[in-house]
Amino acid sequence: MVLTANIPALPFLSTEIFGSLLVLTFLPVSLVVLSVVLLSVLLVLLLGVTLVLLFVLLVVLPIITSVEFSAVTFWV
Repeated sequence: MVLTANIPALPFLSTEIFGSLLVLTFLPVSLVVLSVVLLSVLLVLLLGVTLVLLFVLLVVLPIITSVEFSAVTFWV
């Protein structure tokens, strides 16, 4: 009677242990994946900011300065 009462509890216990082991084994993997995703997002954002700064320095700033110089020479 005691054995038959404890046998149905064993699968739940084993799945609980297996589930916790599964969580423990997949937790570092998920942390690694999460950190890789966050680092790639930060890298893409940094690349985007760098490209925008380069665009401003190489394209917008010379246009502004040339317009400003032409306005100064026009008024003088």
